[in-house]
Formats: sequence, C-alpha cells, structure tokens
Amino acid sequence: MSILTIAHTKGGVGKTTSAVLLCAAAHARGIDVTLIDSDAQGTATAWAQAAEEGGDAFPWPIVTAATPAHLVRALDDREGLVIVDTPPGGYEVIETAIEAGDLILIPTSASPLDINRVWPTVEATSHKPAVVCLTQIDSRTTLPKVARTTLESEDVVVTEAEIPAREALRHMYATTPQRLYGYDELLAELLSSNLLGEY
Repeated sequence: MSILTIAHTKGGVGKTTSAVLLCAAAHARGIDVTLIDSDAQGTATAWAQAAEEGGDAFPWPIVTAATPAHLVRALDDREGLVIVDTPPGGYEVIETAIEAGDLILIPTSASPLDINRVWPTVEATSHKPAVVCLTQIDSRTTLPKVARTTLESEDVVVTEAEIPAREALRHMYATTPQRLYGYDELLAELLSSNLLGEY
C-alpha cells in the first residue's frame, strides 16, 4: 500500500477535485485505488453518493474517516494506492493524514493570496516528501510563472504538471470523471517520484 495525502489548511483550493480526479486517473491506469474522505464536511463522500444515485457510481471504493482514530483504522489493511482527501480545518486529522502519507500533495491556485496561504501547509509538511501543484491555471496570465518562481526560490518542490482552469471541472460533481484535464499527467509525475511504489 502507498498513501498519497492531499492537504492544505485552506479550503477552496481543489483538494476534493484533485482527490477524485487522481482516483479517476489511477483507475484508468488499472491501479487498485481507494479514496479516503477525512473531511467532516464529507464533500467527496457526497460526490460519490450523488454519482451513484445518478447511475454513474465511482468504480473505486470510498471510505469516510473524519477523525484521527477513524482515519488510522481506514488505512489498516488497504492495498494498492490510497488517496486521502483532508479537511481545511481539523488539524489533528490533517496531521494524522500527513504522518501516514508517503507523499503529500499541496494543491493551490497561483493567485498571490493563495500562494501566501500555502506556507503554513508547506511548513507542516516539511518533514515529509511534499510537492505543490498549481491548479485553476490560466496560462494567459503571468501568475503561474510568478507563483512557481516564488515557491521554488524557497526550495519548495512544484510539480511540472499544472491543472488548467476549466469550467467543466466545476460541473463534474455527481459524476465519475471521464476527462482528466491534466490529472493523468500529474499522477504520472507523482508515480515517477518512486515515493508511491511501483504501479
């Protein structure tokens, strides 16, 4: 088993979208993947339930584990790749998920405000292998380049893969994603790190 923890202490940065789309990318590769929803708001769980009710159920399991104890139990006896979606608050759960993770993915938009807010999460994951992924990217602006330069100047690892801003990503809720919008490239890059085992 290998664990990819998706963490950010701020909400609205694309953690749940990233978790679901990375599961879809893993499933498309034939990887045995499980999604663990450790957010008390249960956004990923609600997404999965709505998809099932709409006749488009996720083809991978999803487990709700919104307390540290539940998360530890949920991680027991799992096989393959486990992707953990964390809450924006609830620091004990985030800390548990970070400690369990083989690799921590920190999604953030390239806006100056969000880049400023990424530092507490970078600091919280400084003792673990961690990477920042720029999401909601508009390639017509200089923000992605500035954000990358700012992060890399502080020795933060930033993925080469960037996730574009796409209206379609906002409308994937209640479905199993078919188009991956760069998350397949992101997963390939994360797997190439060898921190998540061989798949």
